[in-house]
Amino acid sequence: MKYFLGSVRILLIIIYTFIVLLFLMAETLIKGRNFERGLRYSMIWGAGICKLIGLVVEIKGNIPSGSLILMPNHRSYSDIFVFISLVKSSFVSKAELRAWPLIGYAADLVGTMFVKRTSQESRKQTISDMKYRINKAYAVTIFPEGTTFKGPGLKQFKKGTFMMAAEGLFPIVPAAIEYQNPDDAWVGDDTFLPHFIRTFGRLKTPVKIHFGEKIQSEDWELIYENTNQWITESVHQLRKEWDSKIS
Repeated sequence: MKYFLGSVRILLIIIYTFIVLLFLMAETLIKGRNFERGLRYSMIWGAGICKLIGLVVEIKGNIPSGSLILMPNHRSYSDIFVFISLVKSSFVSKAELRAWPLIGYAADLVGTMFVKRTSQESRKQTISDMKYRINKAYAVTIFPEGTTFKGPGLKQFKKGTFMMAAEGLFPIVPAAIEYQNPDDAWVGDDTFLPHFIRTFGRLKTPVKIHFGEKIQSEDWELIYENTNQWITESVHQLRKEWDSKIS
C-alpha cells in the first residue's frame, strides 16, 4: 500500500508541477518576467504539493510577511513545500538544485537564489541578492543549518546570514519545524525515492510549525544566539508535544 500510494503521489507531483509551470511560463511569455508573480505561483505550487502528499500542518504563532529573513530549522526537503506555501518568500538553495529536472527550472523561474557553498564569489553574490530583495520589502527564507538534520536539536548555524542581517539591520523571524515521526527527516545517505515512499506512502504526515517574533540588532552575535536559542527551545517543545500524543 505504501509503495502504491507513494508512487501515485510522485506521479501527481510531476503532473501538477508541470501544469503550474506551464501556466507560469505562458503568463511570463505574454506579460514578461515578474518577481511578484513568481512568488505567487510558488505559493500556489507549495500549497498544492502539501495537499497531494498528505502533509497536515499545524501552525503556532503569526505567519510573517514583508521585509525580513525567515530562518527555520531543516528536517527534510518537504520543509520547503510547507514554508513556501505559507510565506511569500524567495529561498536560498544549494546550487545542485538548479540541475534537478523540472524542479530546478521551476525554482529558477520563481526567483530562487542558488548558492555554491564552496565558492566565495557565489556566497557574496547570494548575500548581495538577498540584500536587494529585502530592501525591496520581500522576504527571504534560508535554513541556517545549511543542510537537513534529524535532531533532536539543531546543527550548528552558518554565521554569514546573521552578519548580513546585522549590517543591514534586517529583521530575522525564527521558525521551528518538527514532524510527528522523527524518521521523516531526510538525512545522511538516504536517497530521495525510498525516503519519499516510506514517508509519503502513508495517508497523512503530520507536522508542526512555530513562528517566532522578529529579532533585530546591529550585533550579529546577539542575533545568532537569540535565534539559535529560540529555535532550539521551540523544536524541543514541539517534540514534547508530539511525544505526549504518541504516548
